[in-house]
Amino acid sequence: LHVIFVLLLASSAESHDSACPCLTAESPQAAAIESWIVANNMPTGYGLHGCKAYDEGLSTTEIRCGQGSPQAYCEEKWCYVDAHVCPINRALCEERGFVVGSFEDSACRDRPMDVSELVTGTEAYYSYETCGNLNAYDSSRITSEVAGNRIHAAITTSAPYMVKGAIEASRGDLLGWYGAVTEWMYDILLSFEPRIELTLNESWATPISLDAVDGSSSYTACVLDVAVGNYDICLGDFWITPERILLYTLVKDFCTHSVLHLTCGLLQGTVFATIWARQNVSCRS
Repeated sequence: LHVIFVLLLASSAESHDSACPCLTAESPQAAAIESWIVANNMPTGYGLHGCKAYDEGLSTTEIRCGQGSPQAYCEEKWCYVDAHVCPINRALCEERGFVVGSFEDSACRDRPMDVSELVTGTEAYYSYETCGNLNAYDSSRITSEVAGNRIHAAITTSAPYMVKGAIEASRGDLLGWYGAVTEWMYDILLSFEPRIELTLNESWATPISLDAVDGSSSYTACVLDVAVGNYDICLGDFWITPERILLYTLVKDFCTHSVLHLTCGLLQGTVFATIWARQNVSCRS
């Protein structure tokens, strides 16, 4: 009976990645986190019992996972981690006879971790990635690359996705453009804090890129413009061709991102190539 109990207890906590282990109640850093948990009336062992969805059903000022409209992170598993172990330790890895990237030793690999803005009185780190999830709680690690930047976009008519109309005072930077893809792009720009600024170029591909592709296709030329840095994004109704794939990765390769599901479905097989890799936004498969 004792053996069965021990086995059940051991399996109750989700496993974590050994390259970035979860803290436990016995970890040296745990005492300070436990004090914060008690002082702030958080659930017992919050973040300290292996990989679990600790925020599920929890409702505080910072954590909105109660009834109603729970956030994307509410059901994702995470834990507090040992910040000294998570980063790659090249010297230790090589001392043990391995190379960085090897799975044989935890010192050779790392997992993303973030410092907690909730825990006070001590520096605590948490990780969704060590539990096999993405950090939807704080996306600033991704968005900080582009938030507040200005992107230069080339655009061409392709109804009903990109249509030229009258300029709206409230959206002057769109220069009157509207349509499914235009609206999708603009919503993304507004979702960043601070928002991404937009400069639209209605002349489409540059003359130098058109010349480089021997005038064969203004669409291929626009892909080249993004690849060499003349533009950050081309908004157009593209065919995927081997030449364009070689120039830059098209939307086909990052359509799995949840934000893009609706857009890709709306196009019903006609491939819209959004190339945003220069701003490190693309979610490539």
